[in-house]
Amino acid sequence: MSAQGALRPLSRALWRRPRLRLALLLSAPVGWLVVAYLGSLAVLFASALWSTDSFTGAIVRRPTADNFTALLRGEVYRAITLRTVGLAVAVTVADVLLGFPVAFFMAKVARRRWRPLLLAAVLTPLWASYLVKAYAWRVMVGSGGVLDWVLGPLGLHGPGFGLTAVWLTLAYLWLPYMILPIFAGLDRLPDSLLEASSDLGAQALRTFRSVILPLALPAVVAGSIFTFSLT
Repeated sequence: MSAQGALRPLSRALWRRPRLRLALLLSAPVGWLVVAYLGSLAVLFASALWSTDSFTGAIVRRPTADNFTALLRGEVYRAITLRTVGLAVAVTVADVLLGFPVAFFMAKVARRRWRPLLLAAVLTPLWASYLVKAYAWRVMVGSGGVLDWVLGPLGLHGPGFGLTAVWLTLAYLWLPYMILPIFAGLDRLPDSLLEASSDLGAQALRTFRSVILPLALPAVVAGSIFTFSLT
């Protein structure tokens, strides 16, 4: 029997069982992802149980809970954790408020021939180095920077180097990661639903609240996961 004939029963069995076929197709990449992701987390957790010798600085590979005790009891660690989480929430909220209108315009308002150009405009900042963009914002928010020049006639000044500057910079850096998932979600939203809502007498705000937002919520959650975790 040829090799092709021997594989026919297996092919027929997989054809009758689409879930088994899908499981076999995804088993290798999912297995690799689980090993790489969970394996790295396991190594990270194991290293958290180690300590360092106060005299030599060498790593002592004996399990201890001293690191977790210092994390929970140390006022500095609590302050850093709360500030980091608060900053991540602020960046996520800012990107949702900025990214949703941009994504909606790209998906539902702009003409189809302009969408590739708008997508390229959103993706273009990702081509530049993270450090280049961070230093560009450093020049903008610093003393005598662009924001000082723009706000000067109004009697205001830029935020300088502080938490506000970090919030502005990170909100700019991760904004494409919010726009792209929301655009993908809104692009799959049928226009007929918006037309039906309008035909039934719903105003724009009611259509947004009852039709657009519930269907786009998974995309917003996906973008929020990106921006929050990256921050």
